[in-house]
Amino acid sequence: MFSVKVGPPLIGLLGLGLFVACGAEGESLDAGTSDAAPVDVGAPLDGNFGADVGDAGEPVDAAPPDLGEPSLGRWEVRATLPEGPRQETAVVALGDEIVVVGGFDENAAFGAVVEAYRPSDDRWRRLADVPARLHHANAAVAQGRLYVLGFLATAFQHDARAWVYEASADRWDPLAPLAPTRARGSAAVAVLDDRIYLIGGLRNGASVPDFDVYDPMTGAWTPLPPLPRAADHLVAGGIGGRIYAVGGRGGAINGHTPQVDVYDPATGLWSAGPPMPTSRGGMAGAVLGEALYVFGGEGNTGVASGVFDEVERLDPGLNLWTTLAPMAPGRHGTGAASLDGRIYVPGGASVQAFGAVDRVEVFIP
Repeated sequence: MFSVKVGPPLIGLLGLGLFVACGAEGESLDAGTSDAAPVDVGAPLDGNFGADVGDAGEPVDAAPPDLGEPSLGRWEVRATLPEGPRQETAVVALGDEIVVVGGFDENAAFGAVVEAYRPSDDRWRRLADVPARLHHANAAVAQGRLYVLGFLATAFQHDARAWVYEASADRWDPLAPLAPTRARGSAAVAVLDDRIYLIGGLRNGASVPDFDVYDPMTGAWTPLPPLPRAADHLVAGGIGGRIYAVGGRGGAINGHTPQVDVYDPATGLWSAGPPMPTSRGGMAGAVLGEALYVFGGEGNTGVASGVFDEVERLDPGLNLWTTLAPMAPGRHGTGAASLDGRIYVPGGASVQAFGAVDRVEVFIP
């Protein structure tokens, strides 16, 4: 087990967070369709990177490695996504199911498909389509209801529309849209005290530092002090009464950071947290117990695929990052959600940018 401890302890014990992960903004789309130091991201990727990694429609697949020490956790494969490969999805836990919303298929065409997975019988089922074709949606579950609060659509253009899913009726009901000046997709999303926080994101193709909280009880949005940096494709979680915003990038795929920023709602202030050992963007993240787990990502100049396989856990109460069993293969462009002590990571892409897979795995700490 590898870990790095930084600075004095932060206060933080318990929380719940859900997240949205990565993609490659600026690409045109078919509208119809061990202690570890932060990595050196090296030279920028050239514009022909995709030609070096092969056909994005043939992503890498591999059996999980021998994980060795049990404290690193282990990976198990589950039933594949029934509607086929998908990336740039939103992933949440709703009741006793994992729900996957929207995203791209292996041809980079995006849709409105919503699927739910029940771990108890390793089965998927189709839910009502979300009312618009979308990707990089800002989604979360609060007070037992699933919310989509802004997203990206054609050519990575932001869309302010919002909905809540009524599970008993298998129906999406509209909510008041985000304000035009605050709308974005590819934000990190966290839930704390039954309120939903949107951190960073993409608007008009550019990273933003916007930070807002949504109250499902009143339907009101409140702008908060901005993130100390403009960022998209980051992850976040609510733990111990604070919001942790981790990694991400400032527009370019390889322009990622290990930075961690911590927001205290009691003071309204941001502070610095311990940097993530592996700098990356486009990863997936989930809160389980007292810790935030971060999976995969893209912008890795050290491998031909451009994808990270690293799995790292932040324990805020200890101010400690720990390196865990890697993904096999590494993936970006997906989300993660915890349910019954396990974390599910469905789909994503195993090569940088586009190249979706239907692989579904569960991480068992």
